[in-house]
Amino acid sequence: MLRDGIALAKAAAVDAIEILTAGHRQLEPLLDAFETFAGSIGAAATDGPRTLGRFVQVLQESIHAGHHALEERVLFTHLVDRGFPANAGPLAVLRAEHAESAEILGKLERVVAQGAAWTAPTRHQVESQIRAYVTGLRQHIVTEETCLFPAARAYLSDAAMKTIRARLAQQERRDDQDDLLRRIDELVGHYRTSLPPALTVAAGTPAKGDPS
Repeated sequence: MLRDGIALAKAAAVDAIEILTAGHRQLEPLLDAFETFAGSIGAAATDGPRTLGRFVQVLQESIHAGHHALEERVLFTHLVDRGFPANAGPLAVLRAEHAESAEILGKLERVVAQGAAWTAPTRHQVESQIRAYVTGLRQHIVTEETCLFPAARAYLSDAAMKTIRARLAQQERRDDQDDLLRRIDELVGHYRTSLPPALTVAAGTPAKGDPS
């Protein structure tokens, strides 16, 4: 859920769906930055493997081991308890999308693990996989916010929503969250040219050189 989600998790009047939605808003600049990186890997001077490794790590921690895992363990479980089929319908589709994005990230992780300098075909492959990953997750966010989240509001009890909110808040109190946020900020800050103008101005002058 990251920084916006952490702030909302501390506000007693904010419900679980608002925290999850804020998490999406916080992840979007990271996806924008990843897409911008994809457009830069054709340049010979780009330290592609090292930077790709940094993106893969923060995406794994923030999205797959974090946001997606929480949705499946907490939100999806409560919806199944309310009668939603676990292996059909929207929950099955969303789980499949989680798995698909994780599979693409796994392919990129294997490229990093090879440790070799990238050839032109490898650069093309990596760029294509990053773009597929970003496009898929953007559409996934839309699906959740237009289908899953309204369903949760409509069908889950107040008690269930409070339980989900408590689990989300517990996740945000993990000791490693500050370090994860710092690493995300570094990547987003370096590739911030992809951010909306208002956020770009607020962020200040883009840094030069590859993020350390």
